[in-house]
Amino acid sequence: MNAISDQIGLDLLRVYVAVCRQGSLNRVAELSRRSQSAVSTQIRKLEQLLDSCLLLRNGRGVVPTEQGEIVLAYAQRILALTDEAALKLREHDSGRVVRIGVADEWFNEHIASAFTKVREKFGGVSVELTIDQSLRLGERWTEGSLDVMVTATSAVRSDATNTWNIRLEWVCAPDYRVPDAGAIDLVILAPPCKWRQNMLDSISAMGRSYRIAFTSEASRALAEAVKCGFGVGLLPSQLLPGSGLKKLGKGEGFPPGPIVQYGVFVRDQRDILSAEISALLNHPNVIPNDKDL
Repeated sequence: MNAISDQIGLDLLRVYVAVCRQGSLNRVAELSRRSQSAVSTQIRKLEQLLDSCLLLRNGRGVVPTEQGEIVLAYAQRILALTDEAALKLREHDSGRVVRIGVADEWFNEHIASAFTKVREKFGGVSVELTIDQSLRLGERWTEGSLDVMVTATSAVRSDATNTWNIRLEWVCAPDYRVPDAGAIDLVILAPPCKWRQNMLDSISAMGRSYRIAFTSEASRALAEAVKCGFGVGLLPSQLLPGSGLKKLGKGEGFPPGPIVQYGVFVRDQRDILSAEISALLNHPNVIPNDKDL
């Protein structure tokens, strides 16, 4: 077995311990409100990092292998020590302010819930949350005014603790008709924004002119404007489920949208509080770990 890597986060260990205790991936998925495939992906990732088979299937579920029992014992000790340290930090970090930045398009109820858990677990800690465009978050990170950040990796020259890819999709309202000729009405982010220039360059490459019909700094405001029929937008795919928006593609003359890489950034990975926040942000409900583009 290879030495435990820095890539093995607390969330991987917690999922593994939960699966061993429950004896079922499905049960853990239900209890944690994750998809079964997300739980399976985390178990496979842990097995790959340790280069070992950790679980065996039986008629009633799963049980640890001999190597899995060894990993389970160490995982339980690691998690117990982490929880003990977290309790100590409640007093140590009393009055501390943790500064967190999240790209506008990624702020959702799951991230809000993660910060609520931080306040509950570390009673004396205050969370200072900033929601903004990626480029401006990158500037604040460079200035040293953020401790943890979720943003596009292109916005900062630092290494992320975790990354994932998202495709931007061309969309319009279900009953909106893109004109066959003339200017295309665009729903677009306000500058500074790399998506904005990508969008304008793509429209020009199509040989079409455009008119900016709606602009905002908030991605969800753009989604609402597109839904109301203001024009065509270029939105991250995680905003589309349940939105009712129609995707536009080759049939309508639009090229594939660009792929954007995002990441979770932690200024001091040795800081237990920051590491705990990072683990919460890396939860499958927050970021799409079922598949990467």
